[in-house]
Amino acid sequence: MTRIIIRKLSHRFLLIMLGVIILSCDEPEVNPESGCITFLLGDRDGFGIGLGEGDPLIVPAGTALPIDHRKAGDPSFTDIYPCDMGSSSSPSHQVIFQIDFVDPPKNITSAALKLMTLGIQDGDSQVYNSNTDVKLFLNDQEVPDAFDQVDQFDNFNGSWADLVSAVEIEIPSNILSSLNDGKLLIRIEIFQLNSTSQSYDAFAIDYCELEICGNKEAVH
Repeated sequence: MTRIIIRKLSHRFLLIMLGVIILSCDEPEVNPESGCITFLLGDRDGFGIGLGEGDPLIVPAGTALPIDHRKAGDPSFTDIYPCDMGSSSSPSHQVIFQIDFVDPPKNITSAALKLMTLGIQDGDSQVYNSNTDVKLFLNDQEVPDAFDQVDQFDNFNGSWADLVSAVEIEIPSNILSSLNDGKLLIRIEIFQLNSTSQSYDAFAIDYCELEICGNKEAVH
């Protein structure tokens, strides 16, 4: 779908990650034909190294983590693997960020969250005895089974690799009304299903996109 930027909306993005608060600004894309407004957090640079959909990230055993390809101005949770790695080089098992905006479409009819990610392996125990459940919470409400069909870890030319793909999640109708407040708090949490396993689901995010659709007459 082609989106046409026809006006600037004053808004801000508030990012909260591991206790660090960062403000970043950007311009939304407005499509008057569909009545949709799209907010982007991140720069679509392929995780900082030009990876595209279907490309692998192979992390050899013994590699020091995190692998950080962030540039100045990048949101703190993008272009770093794993994105839930804390300052003490230990996993926090969650990533939290919030999109603040003004002038959402009137009478919101639908919304979707779009992420370009690599390495999400929700509930798949094929490697390293991993047995995890990756959950998504929007404005503190869980989106059931959000990542259940996402498996971005597989054998690639004889080596295990994290694979890149786009994940699109429709925001449930019971959460839509909370967008009228002009914010969306996004929390991704990794839950260990097997208490004896020490592994967890390591993944990275290239960008996050929020599309909100509503009254076409209100988008101009």
